Amino acid sequence: TNNFYGTIAAGSQSTGFWFETHGHPTNSAPLGAFDDNEAHSNAGLAGFTTYPPGWGPTEWTTIRNLKVYRNNIHGMFLHNTQLLIFEGGLVADNRITGAVNLKADNIVFNGTKFVGRTSTNNITTRAPCHSPTDSITGLKLHATRHDQFDWTGTATGTTLRDVEFVNFSPASTGCGDQTTAMGFTSSHMPINSFDAPHTFTNVKMNDIDSIGLDTCSLEALNGMDNVVVEITADPDHAFSSLGVPGFLVSKKFVDFTGMGCAPTSECLDFCPNACLRTLQVLVDPTSDDDTNMLVVDNDTKKELIVTRSNHASPTSRLWNSVYNVALPRGRHFDIYFVDKQQQRVYPNYATPVFERAPVGCTHYVESIEIHKPEADPSTLCDDDLIRNGNFDANRNHWQDFFAGAVWEPNVGVNGGGGFVTKQRTANGHEISQWINVYCIQENATYDVSITYKLLHGNGNNNNAVSLTNAWPYAQVVAQQWDGATFATVSVTRPVQGPSSGPFGGGFETITGVWTPTAQEANSDRVMFLFSLPETPTLGVLNHVVDNISMTIRR
Repeated sequence: TNNFYGTIAAGSQSTGFWFETHGHPTNSAPLGAFDDNEAHSNAGLAGFTTYPPGWGPTEWTTIRNLKVYRNNIHGMFLHNTQLLIFEGGLVADNRITGAVNLKADNIVFNGTKFVGRTSTNNITTRAPCHSPTDSITGLKLHATRHDQFDWTGTATGTTLRDVEFVNFSPASTGCGDQTTAMGFTSSHMPINSFDAPHTFTNVKMNDIDSIGLDTCSLEALNGMDNVVVEITADPDHAFSSLGVPGFLVSKKFVDFTGMGCAPTSECLDFCPNACLRTLQVLVDPTSDDDTNMLVVDNDTKKELIVTRSNHASPTSRLWNSVYNVALPRGRHFDIYFVDKQQQRVYPNYATPVFERAPVGCTHYVESIEIHKPEADPSTLCDDDLIRNGNFDANRNHWQDFFAGAVWEPNVGVNGGGGFVTKQRTANGHEISQWINVYCIQENATYDVSITYKLLHGNGNNNNAVSLTNAWPYAQVVAQQWDGATFATVSVTRPVQGPSSGPFGGGFETITGVWTPTAQEANSDRVMFLFSLPETPTLGVLNHVVDNISMTIRR
């Protein structure tokens, strides 16, 4: 455990304090004390930084009375980190940003003072801007959670308590016209949907010309128009003239909330005494892009259309796409999915996940109903549960898990399109597709067929390959939402390759049968995957797949 008291890091050509965790097995080494330290006049990234590669303590860690000032780029650069409390301290006169929270969860500033430029009548002694047109920001927040798999409803973004912002206007800094007390970073966004709950309590703005929180840049650069920030107390009127609790929200939510909201900037309104909770609905990222979520307020009869936000890597089965909406308390809502013609459609799965509950109000929304098909699945669904199994034109509806899979023309059966893995290096690297859970019929019989060709050596398959004890297989994985994650409840292999003999240089077809159990038919999401274990002599092989089907037997 390291302890730092009254230490000054100044004049470095690089960073002042750098929490460098290269070589540490968990990059979460605990910190003892860090009290009354200073970092100033450093030429590198920041006066205080947790990156690279990122220091993420697993318990709350307190940094007391840290002063970072007149650093060449940022005062603090908090990246790939979490669970940090900054008690007191001063962040002043840094050339670009006072503090940057970039992919940093659960960060607290308590009693910290941010100064854009210290007041002085002598322009030559004031900390410079990079140029007169470059703007500065006191605190840059991140709009998305660092941990995109934290669905527990406990993760927070940045919490401000008794924080003061001084001199953050173009006039008081001599910097560009986009100078603002707070804004958002625009990089490292895994998804263009706001999901990092921020909370501000007793924030002071001493510069009446300063923009308190700028979200217009975030909306313009990242298309993120669903910001929701809770203001638990505002006695100094930092965010509205009313000086009451409420929420800052993006314009798209204003009419739907119906809370007497009023503009605070071009892109934000303040909704006084509102109590909002953010809901995300997780859906299959390979479903149709033109599907929208329709939220219906059964009390006011208002409707809100929400478009889908896609992950930066939608072809990896690790991720979900999301629909995001802020819901006011005291009302009852229903959720539907519609296409461009406003006809009802049903994603392969749709799982509601509430973000952290608001901390300054009660009786917030805690449940929601997503409407399921009322008709018999046999009248809504195709006989074949697999979509685009022939790969004629593209890879639509298919994902892969570290297999480097791509669609290519002329590689499939009879010279058609096919799905080719390029980078398989382990047994678990496979291709997959989410099956529509509304179409799975309990105890029905589905005939499963997969045609594939092995690739080895120089990428072709001219020679036979021995697959003894390494047969290709199809697998059905059923998962249930347990309130915090998708838990696997059953794994079935309806198709397993032949029991003996070499495979030749052409395409092979393997078949089998799947009869869904009650548990599988009623799961929250169900995945079909195809994979091939490591071979005894050639290791992990790549493959081409084509003509995959899972057809109900009538």
